[in-house]
Amino acid sequence: EYNPPDPSSIPGIIRNKFYEIKIDPVTGELTNLLLRESKKAIISEGNILYSEKAKNEDPIYHDLPKREDRIEAASTKGKVAKIEFLKGELAQIIRISSSLYRENDAQQIITIYNNHPRIDFDIYLEDLPDKTITFMDFLPEYGIIEESRGIPYGFTTESAEALFSRGEGVHPVICWSDYKLRNGAGFAILDRGVPGREITGNKVSVMLDATSDVYMGLPGGWLSGKGKHHFQFALIAYDDRDVEKQVQRLAWEFNSPPFFENSAIKIKDKSFVSTSDNIIIESMQRIDDEVEIRFVECKGVKGTAELEINMPVSEARLTNFLGEGDDKLLGRNPYLIPVRPQQIVTIRLKTQSNVGKIQPLKDWSLLVPENKRELLMNYDKTSVGHPEGH
Repeated sequence: EYNPPDPSSIPGIIRNKFYEIKIDPVTGELTNLLLRESKKAIISEGNILYSEKAKNEDPIYHDLPKREDRIEAASTKGKVAKIEFLKGELAQIIRISSSLYRENDAQQIITIYNNHPRIDFDIYLEDLPDKTITFMDFLPEYGIIEESRGIPYGFTTESAEALFSRGEGVHPVICWSDYKLRNGAGFAILDRGVPGREITGNKVSVMLDATSDVYMGLPGGWLSGKGKHHFQFALIAYDDRDVEKQVQRLAWEFNSPPFFENSAIKIKDKSFVSTSDNIIIESMQRIDDEVEIRFVECKGVKGTAELEINMPVSEARLTNFLGEGDDKLLGRNPYLIPVRPQQIVTIRLKTQSNVGKIQPLKDWSLLVPENKRELLMNYDKTSVGHPEGH
C-alpha cells in the first residue's frame, strides 16, 4: 500500500545523488544547480516563464520574430508563488503555482529523481493571448561554447559563436538539445513535443507555444492559445563524457514513458532486442515472414553495433530502406555490425511465421469512430487546400 508523503516547506538545498539545487522559497525560481561530485555550477537562474509579442504586431505562425524584435507581454519573474514540496522514496517533487497573465494561471511540477540525473518539468498554462510566444528561460553559470541538437535520424553540432554571428533565433530540435559550457561541464534539455530553442546572450529558452487565433484568415484551431495546455521537458546536467554521450538515448527514454495496464491481463516482461549503447533503434516492424529493424549510430563515432535478438530467427541480412539486398550477417547471435558516424542501418530477420504483405490503406473511414463517419464524408470533394483567397 502506497502512502503519499505530506507536503512540507521547501528546504534551503534539495539534494539527490547528482545535484544540489536551490529554489527561491518565495517565487519558486531555480537559483542554483550544482553538480555534487565536481562542485561545478551549471544553472544560476531558471524555470522563469516569459510571454512576448512581436513589436510590429504581425502574426507569428510562419516566421517567429527574434528576441530583439519582441516585447514582453507577461512574466512570472519575481512574482510571489504558492509552493508545495513533497519528498518520497523515488523522487522529490516541487509544485509551483504562479501568475503569468492572471492569478495562479501558470502551474509547474518539477520532479527531481533521487537516483537518476533527469529533472522533469511539467508546465500547465491556460488561455494564452493571441500572437504571443511563451517560453521558459535557463541561464547557465558559465558561457555556452557549443550547441548540439537532434535532427531526424541524427544530430548536428555548432559553436555558439556561429549561432550568434548568424543571428539564429528560434530554431528546431528533435527530442533534445545539448549545451557545452566554458567550465567543461554541460547540460541537455530533453523534450516531448516542444521542439523550439533559442539562445539569447547566454540564456537558453525552451519555446512552449506560439499562438494564432487566426491562420491565413481562417480560425486557428490548435494554433490558438485558448484553453488548457500541458508542456513537458526535462533537464540533465553533467561533467562526464560518458553521460554526455548518452543524451540521445536518455531523450528516447524520456519519449517512451512506461505503459500501465490496469486490467487482469498478464503481460510477460520480455525484451525482444538488446543493443550496444552506441545505437538507437528507430523502428521495428513485421513484413511477410521477416522482422525489420532500423537503427542509427548515435554518438557520431565509427565503431561496431551489437544486437542480441531474443526471438527465434533463422537468418539475418542487411538491406536498404526498401528491404532490398541480400548481404547476410555472418556469425551467430549477437550480431556485430560495423557502423559509420550517424549511419542509418536496416536489417531483416527471417522468422518462422508469415504475417502477409502490408496492405495500403484505401478507406479513411476505418480510422474514424462510426458515429463520426457521416461527417467525414460530408465535404466538397472538388475543394483542394485552403478556401479561395487564402
